[in-house]
Amino acid sequence: KAEALFDFNKAIVKAEGQKELDSKIVAGMKAHPEVEMLLVTGHTDRIGSAKYNQKLSERRAAAAKAYLVKQGIAAERIHAVGKGESEPNMEANTKNKCKAVKAKKKLIACLQPDRRVTVEPEIQVPVKK
Repeated sequence: KAEALFDFNKAIVKAEGQKELDSKIVAGMKAHPEVEMLLVTGHTDRIGSAKYNQKLSERRAAAAKAYLVKQGIAAERIHAVGKGESEPNMEANTKNKCKAVKAKKKLIACLQPDRRVTVEPEIQVPVKK
């Protein structure tokens, strides 16, 4: 599993996200051909309308998929979806941690962990022994 973070209101995979995708996903897919399908899920923070955030999350998932395809993973092995703002980053606890933050710049910084894509195996064939 890997997570790549995005800048506010952007759908461009950051350099550190590319490194994480390279080391965790690209290398993993080459080492594990039994993973038939990857699930790439785009997420946003809660700033903005739900409709806008849904589209932004879809663009983020598509950007991560495009990056992975560029690195040699077949497009038909990647399923990209967007979840908008519906699934805040639970590990970062942004829902509670950022609740009282009112200043927009501070809120944008606090919600950074929500602006991400997650990449994980979706379909895996059993390994023959």
